[in-house]
Amino acid sequence: MFVDIISFLPFAACFFWIIFISLMISRSKAYWSLLALLVSLLLALFTDNCYYAPSSSVKILTFASNLSQFAMPCLIPLLMLYLRVMRVGKHPTIARLSWLLVPVVLFTAAELLSFTAGRSEVERFFSELYSGTFSLRESNPSVDIRYYYIFAVIIFRVAIVIEVIGLIATHIAMMRIEGFHPRNLIGFLRDGKSIHIVELQFSNLLPLLGLYMVKLFFFRSFLLQHPDLEIFLCVLTALSITPFCYTALFSAKKYVTLAELKQGFRFNYKPETKEAYISKMIQDMLAEGGESVKVHVEHKLSQQMEAQEESESPVPWPARHLYEKMMENRDDESLVGRFERLMTQERLFLQPGLTLMDVAEKLNTNKTYISKLVNQTYNIPFPDLVNTLRIDYAEEYLISHRDATQMDIARACGFPSASSLNNTFKKVTGMTPRIWLATYDQHHN
Repeated sequence: MFVDIISFLPFAACFFWIIFISLMISRSKAYWSLLALLVSLLLALFTDNCYYAPSSSVKILTFASNLSQFAMPCLIPLLMLYLRVMRVGKHPTIARLSWLLVPVVLFTAAELLSFTAGRSEVERFFSELYSGTFSLRESNPSVDIRYYYIFAVIIFRVAIVIEVIGLIATHIAMMRIEGFHPRNLIGFLRDGKSIHIVELQFSNLLPLLGLYMVKLFFFRSFLLQHPDLEIFLCVLTALSITPFCYTALFSAKKYVTLAELKQGFRFNYKPETKEAYISKMIQDMLAEGGESVKVHVEHKLSQQMEAQEESESPVPWPARHLYEKMMENRDDESLVGRFERLMTQERLFLQPGLTLMDVAEKLNTNKTYISKLVNQTYNIPFPDLVNTLRIDYAEEYLISHRDATQMDIARACGFPSASSLNNTFKKVTGMTPRIWLATYDQHHN
């Protein structure tokens, strides 16, 4: 009985996180893709737990086997979908969801086989399979329904292998495109550096995937004879779900630090509603603090504004004139208003490889019109506008992340490489990032 309860510990852990995440981050951009992934994982864990639970009857094993034909092939595609939403912020089209046909076909085929053969025949098949007495000798392949079951299982395994290969290929591509590397995780854990949220989620998945690979080497009969090993694997599986689900609390962020992991509940917002969310949070804090706190905050803000007006920094802030134009009164629902909201609130310019087509898709227009709008409104081409905003952001990043490497800065600001950052920074400001920071420090110290 105790082993049965422990066998369902991973299922219980996943169910807990589904409830918790639904309560805490329902407004984040990746919520629905994450929820679909966790529900699929919940079903997969249920089938897995049924398989290894000592008291599972043949009927339960039969149902779990058919259900796994749907749940397991959904896992990796839903995982890649979730990571894509986290990386680029775009939800999938109908064409991108066409892979759902594979698990639906596998599950339907398993149910049709069960219906055609009769539940009693299928249960006898599983009873022989799990008791070790199964044999296909002296049977007619054209008549024996068990041949079709084995064929379906082979297709199921092949589909899983293809998906695993696809996941590995995706990770390799991300290492090349986004600069993912094991040293980033080391810097995150040891030095407190920021890490891309997608890269961190990939790392969090490794223990869970590793445990599934280990379990593949153990037959049900073996684990039933070694309950201590089954308990150990189930506890590890339940624990390995936690880092991935907890990191999902940061779905609103692109990069995260170890220190920010302690403040997960602050990031339950969509990028386009970030400003309103933060304003509401500040208002709530002021309301709780009373009038004295409000007066103190207003006094500090007034001092900072006066100091900023009095100082004339010798270091260039390249995007200042752009932001001044964006501060002019505009219709928020106009095309230029929506464009400026993308740049100022959502900071779309931080997206690596951003193109006019990406902006046009978000604004439901064409790239030619966006190009003309940028040239006429800001008197500079779109690529120069993006680079100017990135360099302005890079200056802020340099001040707050003084130990960051050139690659860290480049990655945080949307540049493909450190050399690209360095060349663009020098072109826009006339100096390298390090010289700019030294000039800034000299003026402010």
